[in-house]
Amino acid sequence: MSKGKSLLFAVLFPVVYLMVQSTVSGIFGVVLGAIEGVRTAVSGGDVQDMSTNLAWQIAQMSSIITGVAGLVAMLVAVLWLKAERLKISEEFGLKQVDGVAVLLCLLLGLAANFLISGLMMLVPLPEDLVNQYNDLVGQSLVTGNPIVTVIVIGVLVPVVEEVVFRGMTMGTLRKGFGAGWAVVGSSLIFAIAHIIPLQIAFVLPVAFIIGFAYLWSRSLYGAIAVHIGFNIVSAISSAFVGEESLEGTASSSAPALQVALMVIVGGGICAACLVGLWMRSRAAKARELNAET
Repeated sequence: MSKGKSLLFAVLFPVVYLMVQSTVSGIFGVVLGAIEGVRTAVSGGDVQDMSTNLAWQIAQMSSIITGVAGLVAMLVAVLWLKAERLKISEEFGLKQVDGVAVLLCLLLGLAANFLISGLMMLVPLPEDLVNQYNDLVGQSLVTGNPIVTVIVIGVLVPVVEEVVFRGMTMGTLRKGFGAGWAVVGSSLIFAIAHIIPLQIAFVLPVAFIIGFAYLWSRSLYGAIAVHIGFNIVSAISSAFVGEESLEGTASSSAPALQVALMVIVGGGICAACLVGLWMRSRAAKARELNAET
């Protein structure tokens, strides 16, 4: 694949994904708005109250909206692969599964959450950026049914986003630019797609971690496992502990010992997992070369 075509498709896949999200959110908004409008007209309620109720309903259904958008985006990705006559199992490395590598990736994702959260706490941040992060990100994590939130944010979103950003985007970049630039390019695209400045900074390091995990685990299962491990920590703490659990994610107010432990222990586990994945990848390649000879 040429570099120009590779870059075009690498950007196109996330754009389509974001458009699907916006479209599904818009449809939900129109339907809920119509229902709330009829209810207000029948009851003779106030328009201001209608707007408030509509915003509350959309917030409560944010996880469901995200889940539906994710499933639609997954369908689009599968249809594209079918149209290109590409085998999903071969494109995403799903044929051979290294169970140890997947477990290392899951542990890597859990540790990465603590490491990056700790590092974010060390950086003095403007209050308006912190408030923007907590308001927008916290709304999607805390509102609605906590079980649904954990399932959607902790499991479904990682699966969908890894199909789009690692399976499709990184896979396409790899064909045009090679593995190293594919990790860099897909990580930058993944971070920028999160839009919120502080969230971009929070997501970019884990994007690189996921990229190398995908490369060294040689399967999309590895990338999904890292992403699930990373998201599940935030999803569970936010859904069952509450909105206050988000405050430490983007502030420097946490106790120094807690921050130090998060960075040191999380960083150590991340390093050990990445080294383990790299060694297993080298060993697998060596076995393949020996089998050929």
